[in-house]
Amino acid sequence: MRMFNYDNKYKLAICLNGHEYDAYVGLEETVDKFCPKCGERIITECPHCNAFIPGYVEYDGVISIWNGPHEAYCETCGNPLPWTERALSAASDLIGLSDLSDSEKRGLDGSIKDLVTDSPRSSAAVARIKILSSKIGSTVMNGLRDVLVDVLSEATKKAIWGA
Repeated sequence: MRMFNYDNKYKLAICLNGHEYDAYVGLEETVDKFCPKCGERIITECPHCNAFIPGYVEYDGVISIWNGPHEAYCETCGNPLPWTERALSAASDLIGLSDLSDSEKRGLDGSIKDLVTDSPRSSAAVARIKILSSKIGSTVMNGLRDVLVDVLSEATKKAIWGA
């Protein structure tokens, strides 16, 4: 089995809302631009630890490989990346608009965090959101889907909303 060597690693340029801009940014390059989709600042590094956000990787003798879509958490420090923080905040705001009791709102808010981390607690979180979906209402459920679609795994999205 042949082991491939990295020829080049690149940073991902992505806005604070998670719109990918360029996955081929050199490790020494800086990007001083704003997102053409939403106007937010484009970043290439984690704001918590300054590690670069991985983009394409070129291997010796192989076409470039992109590990996308982008991750929800920094692979170096484990903190949520800005688009994840914003999605969690928006989900919390939406839950606050629902007719759930205060304890149901707190439980669902915690479940959203479990869904985004794709942890062993994700199954319980999926069950909670499905059980509460009729009390949440379609407007809030649709809003949750819209803000979480980019930070949940495909399996979690299918478990909640189907194919």
